[in-house]
Amino acid sequence: MSAPVPIEIRLAGGSTVRGHEFAASGAPVVFIHEPGRDLDAWGAITADFAKRGFRVLALDLPGHGLSDGDADDWDGTIGEVMEQIEVQWGPMGVVAAGAACQPFLAIGTDHGVPIQAMISPTDSDEAALRSSARSMRLVMCGTADGDAQRAAKTMYDGARGHRMMVTGGKLEQGTELLVAHPHLAEELVMWFRRYLTAYHLGWINEITSTAKE
Repeated sequence: MSAPVPIEIRLAGGSTVRGHEFAASGAPVVFIHEPGRDLDAWGAITADFAKRGFRVLALDLPGHGLSDGDADDWDGTIGEVMEQIEVQWGPMGVVAAGAACQPFLAIGTDHGVPIQAMISPTDSDEAALRSSARSMRLVMCGTADGDAQRAAKTMYDGARGHRMMVTGGKLEQGTELLVAHPHLAEELVMWFRRYLTAYHLGWINEITSTAKE
């Protein structure tokens, strides 16, 4: 596996979302840390995903790490960021943590994000849940924190599309949940292998067929 390379996603408004990419021929998986941190919060998880053959893109939220913009811009820029990634690499999976999960309720299969893993999502707005885009979502949290468990259950119950929930008696939440408990990251690897691979292969077949016409 090669070392990660810096990437930039330039937005129409003039700001730039930055991060790094582990290049691979497999399906793309995008990692989005929770507000107040940066992409380094994922520790070795992104590199481990890349070793399993996924094309991994880890991004800094606007106003975080090396990304430009205001820290409150994520809700308004997420669609543009995902669109640019889809054009380049096809349908993707997303691993988001904490409050960064909420905008993905409006992003789904029709937006190139058919498979999502929401790690310790914060409280979800009922209107956003009712109007949420269809996607296959895995919701994960540690049950030792009652508020986090309640917020995760609310997203699981209310989001549209197929859903799965993974919980355990853990105190850690968000990125720390996966860093502290590697077996949970392993479950995510299996989740994406099982459900994202078909979308990726379908995209490859489509662009290959188009190229031959």
